[in-house]
Amino acid sequence: MKGQHLRELRLLIVGVGAVGGYIGSTLIDAGLDVTFLVHPARQKVLESEGLRLSRGGDIHAAEVSTVTAATLGPEYDAVFLAVKAFALEGAIADLTQVGRSPAIIPSLNGIRHIDALSAAFPGQVLGGVTLVSTELEADGAIRVIQPGGTLTFGELDGSTTDRTERIQAATSRSTIPFKNSATIVADMWEKWLFLASGGALNTLLDADVGQAAAVEGGTRTANAVVDEIADIMTAAGHTPRPEALESARSTLTQPASPFTTSMYRDHVAGRHVEVEAILGDLVRLADAHRRQAPLVSAAAAALRVER
Repeated sequence: MKGQHLRELRLLIVGVGAVGGYIGSTLIDAGLDVTFLVHPARQKVLESEGLRLSRGGDIHAAEVSTVTAATLGPEYDAVFLAVKAFALEGAIADLTQVGRSPAIIPSLNGIRHIDALSAAFPGQVLGGVTLVSTELEADGAIRVIQPGGTLTFGELDGSTTDRTERIQAATSRSTIPFKNSATIVADMWEKWLFLASGGALNTLLDADVGQAAAVEGGTRTANAVVDEIADIMTAAGHTPRPEALESARSTLTQPASPFTTSMYRDHVAGRHVEVEAILGDLVRLADAHRRQAPLVSAAAAALRVER
């Protein structure tokens, strides 16, 4: 039966924030066996309050299954890793007891996490790209800005394997199914292009996309940022596909658009910012390949300044 088939996949989610918590809740609603790996303090909150999602002001709380690093076992088939880049080292340490069996699907920004995860879990790491519109509120609730989203994963060599087919089949009834991609490495680099371009534009002009597009030079700046980052990636051997470039340009020059990246919103709110994974690594790539990166460098420097 379908319900029994769905239960065959045991999924561990690391990170109960805006991304991990939202993805996990949709998979639970679809009938999957989902457990969250959390710190003891977060476990107590989830046990007493549940996983809370805010949709249009209405709060929905759901009971969830949790484990801590101290009680984690090797019984999972797949691990969805949804932490910020600066929390990756701690997450790897917490996953020590997960064993050598489960596939690891990361949902981190940038690209360097792939090497770190592959060194810790050889042969287990897939590529992953998650695009959802959610935000973690101050009280711990996950605000759903826009329902739905996409979650793409795949073998780093582009092949289709038993594990990728099983993950895709088991999650197919979710409102955010996991979709297997034969071009996941390019997908990850192109998500990086988009996030870095948007984050740099927001930061340099201290504005959302619509505000930037409304002033003289705003659209030119947006296109220049995209060009600069595309040049760096091309020099590194990962030329963005034309459709990815067009998507970035159209999104970042849209009149009246309220779009801002989570990195910029974190900066404005005074939260810890993923500047190194999203912009700093691009500057280092530019230096390594002797490419000019004045706009990305300026945005990275601005984000490094403590507010």
